[in-house]
Amino acid sequence: MGRGVTHDNEPVVVSGLEKRILVTRVLAPCFFSGMPIPRWEEFADYIERAWAMANGVIVNTLEEMEPEYVVGYTVARGMKVSTVGPVSLYHQRATTLAARGNTTDTDADINTSWTLQVLILSHAKVGGFVTHCWWNSKMEAIAMGRPMVMWPHFMDPFLN
Repeated sequence: MGRGVTHDNEPVVVSGLEKRILVTRVLAPCFFSGMPIPRWEEFADYIERAWAMANGVIVNTLEEMEPEYVVGYTVARGMKVSTVGPVSLYHQRATTLAARGNTTDTDADINTSWTLQVLILSHAKVGGFVTHCWWNSKMEAIAMGRPMVMWPHFMDPFLN
């Protein structure tokens, strides 16, 4: 996809899906070859070779959330697709999650402590979540039952 695109804002239809989805190079540059990123083509070729040898692919999603895309991806790749999401919630209990991260660590520049996003989302007083729509954030909010205000900025969050 994207070959022959002459302008960064030229819409391109994502093929093989039941619903019509348009993307542009500006919104989703990672889907286009010829990126001005060092060794991008080599990396993309490596991934394609690995997929060609695979029997299937594991995807961090919920089949119940997007069944038509799981089917479309299965057909497009010609292999089994197994959904295992949300991977970020492998440990379901907040105490287990807290032990994974060191909440006393500080950032060397702005000297503030941090915590895992899913701990915040799991708190009863959180009524919603403003997100840039990166996949794990979206999956965590869905798993915690939090409504989202979606504010994508670039690349695949526009598709997420």
